[in-house]
Amino acid sequence: MRQFSWEYIFHFCGAVGLIWFLCWNYFVYDTPGQHPRISPIERNYIHEKLGSSLHLKESKVKRKIPWCKILSSKALWINTIAQFGGVWGLFTMLTQGPSYLRFIHGWDSTKVGIFSGLPHLLRTIMALVISNIADYCLRKEKMSRNNVRKTGTAICCIFNGIFVLGLAYSGCNAMLACTFIIIATGCHGAVSTGPLASIIDISPNYAGVLLGIVNMFC
Repeated sequence: MRQFSWEYIFHFCGAVGLIWFLCWNYFVYDTPGQHPRISPIERNYIHEKLGSSLHLKESKVKRKIPWCKILSSKALWINTIAQFGGVWGLFTMLTQGPSYLRFIHGWDSTKVGIFSGLPHLLRTIMALVISNIADYCLRKEKMSRNNVRKTGTAICCIFNGIFVLGLAYSGCNAMLACTFIIIATGCHGAVSTGPLASIIDISPNYAGVLLGIVNMFC
């Protein structure tokens, strides 16, 4: 991709964002009842599984946000700490990893550019794999929901931190440094099973408010 100037990455990301926005508006609706293309079987299944939570969402009565209960929730603040730790590890690797390889290990910009995508490819794969394993454990009742969320949080925070520390002790070994950066970033894929999913477990009807508070502090 060296034949293109650096501006093209912004054009590409902007185009992808626009396509995503159009798809979101076409495919996504607030409730199953509002979706024009959903099958009756799927609609009934969602209603059955979500129960009263879904009925509250479909109600036209505007609910008051229980700010006092939200801000005094220990579960919310524990999730905030977990999310903060995971995001710190992720963005440290995202912003400093390529610079580290370029200026400390002497990699050229092309090599760094190619490498920069590998950690996030592993992160995507890890998110899919761990999420499916978690769903299996919940479906087969192999683990409680609480333990599934704690395991996901441990992977995206503690394991992430261990490999970030490993990077600090990798010395002049460029391949070892790359390995630690890739695995550390990949571990953060478990956030989809840990802190992010936990927010919905805590309060499905106010998950947007809770996630807004968590991300503000992060």
